[in-house]
Amino acid sequence: MDFIVVGAQKCATSWLYYCLRDHPEIHLPSNKREDVYLGSDLHRKYGTDWYFNQIGEPNDGVRVGDISVDYLFDPRSPKAISEEIPDTRIIASLRDPIDRAVSAYYWNLRRGYVSELDVDKGLSRAIGEWERRGPEQSYDPNSHYFNIIARGLYAKQLERYVDRIGTRSVYLLYYEDVKERPKQTLRQAFRALRVDPDFEPSSLSRRPKQNSYFRPLLRLERRLPNNSLFGKMTDVANQVLCMLGMGREKPSLSSNLEAELYSLYESQDTRLTELSKHLPRSNVLTPGTPTPPWIEVHA
Repeated sequence: MDFIVVGAQKCATSWLYYCLRDHPEIHLPSNKREDVYLGSDLHRKYGTDWYFNQIGEPNDGVRVGDISVDYLFDPRSPKAISEEIPDTRIIASLRDPIDRAVSAYYWNLRRGYVSELDVDKGLSRAIGEWERRGPEQSYDPNSHYFNIIARGLYAKQLERYVDRIGTRSVYLLYYEDVKERPKQTLRQAFRALRVDPDFEPSSLSRRPKQNSYFRPLLRLERRLPNNSLFGKMTDVANQVLCMLGMGREKPSLSSNLEAELYSLYESQDTRLTELSKHLPRSNVLTPGTPTPPWIEVHA
């Protein structure tokens, strides 16, 4: 396998999946399943041969990859990858951790995993769960409040990969660049994967998924959180509402909560900045500065 997109969650990984899958020189699994990845419970249960069967049979000469947001978050994955495919390239798509936490909160709210419609109350509870359990809690995908905060600790998660496979195989991509300069950013990713950088995928126009903050729809989604057909319909409804400009304005956080989140992520942002400086310049897949773009915003 040539590359793995490791996440993070709510950082344009679905957009990347569709754009990369469109490329004739790239092979990805036919479906994006977040629970099928090296190091996962399913991989540990069924084995490596089973895992590679899920990837599918690629054509000759193409770059083979995989993608799941839990690759970055699950501490078992770096070890599994270094043992099974040590020469693969790791691509991490990252985002302002505060914005990511807000987006993740509403994603969890729409699926019924968290309950507070007021984002201040919900994220305050998430911070409380984080502080109560501590950063060394073992991986648990069902600890939804805790995970909303923990998934934004990018430096800690990336350092697991650097420790296992070194800096030369780790690549960074920023959600902010995807949003503002999708074509240029994707071209950088294609170059990193050594495929035709000028190919323009049909999925380029999809743009990253956006949350609608339209409260009537949020309330409706919470009533039927486990209905897959209804979930697909509301996903479409969310995107339509965003295109129409309804519910697109992200609810603002209180100044106290924003300061608390900034303080929580500050040391991680500093470590991430230092880590990015130790990567080869070409491994930071951005048309702009290699420094994470949200650093200056919060400075």
